[in-house]
Amino acid sequence: AAIVYKAKAFIDMPGSDIKEKTHFIISEPVTKEIKEIKEEKHKSFTFARGKLYLTVKIEKNVFVPGEIFKVHVSVNNESGKNVDFIKIKLQEDLKVQALSFKKNYNRELYREKWDGVESKTKKDFVFDFKIKSDIQPSTHGHLISCDYHLDIECDVPWAGDLEVHPKIVVALLPSAYSPYVPTYQGGWFRH
Repeated sequence: AAIVYKAKAFIDMPGSDIKEKTHFIISEPVTKEIKEIKEEKHKSFTFARGKLYLTVKIEKNVFVPGEIFKVHVSVNNESGKNVDFIKIKLQEDLKVQALSFKKNYNRELYREKWDGVESKTKKDFVFDFKIKSDIQPSTHGHLISCDYHLDIECDVPWAGDLEVHPKIVVALLPSAYSPYVPTYQGGWFRH
C-alpha cells in the first residue's frame, strides 16, 4: 500500500523555464515497543502418534526495508509424520476505508522455504530472511492501514500445517540497510 507524494517547482525564466520534481514519503513515527518475538505452538495428528512442536525466536519486531534478520526455528517432531519444508512468508494486511466503504486485503508478498524435519527428529535452524527494499512502511491512517506479519510454518503433507504468525513493523528508520537516506533538511528520500 502506498500513498505517493510528489512536489513540483517551476521558475518562470525569460527564454527557458526551470522545472524540478521529486517524490517523497511521509511516514508515521514508530510508537511500538521494539521487543523480541518468541512464539511456540504444537499439534497432534489424527492418524499419527506423537506431537509436533514449533518454537520461533526473532531478536526484534521492527525492521527497515532491505534489512536481513535471523529467524531461530526449533522443530521437535515426535510424531510419525515428516515435515517436508519449513516456510517463512511475509504477509501484508491492508485495510482501506472511505466513508462507509471498508475492505480488508491480505496478500503474501514473498516466501522462502528450506528442507524440513523427518519424523522422530529434533532440529534447530537459523534462517536469514530479508525485508525487501521496495516494501512500504507500516502505517495506520484514517483511509489506509497497512500491517505486516510473518507466517512461519512446518509444511506437513496430508495434514494441517503447524504455523505461527508473529506481527512485525516495517519502519523508515536511519539504517545501513534502508534504501531511504536522510536529506540535509531532515526529511527522507529514496536513492
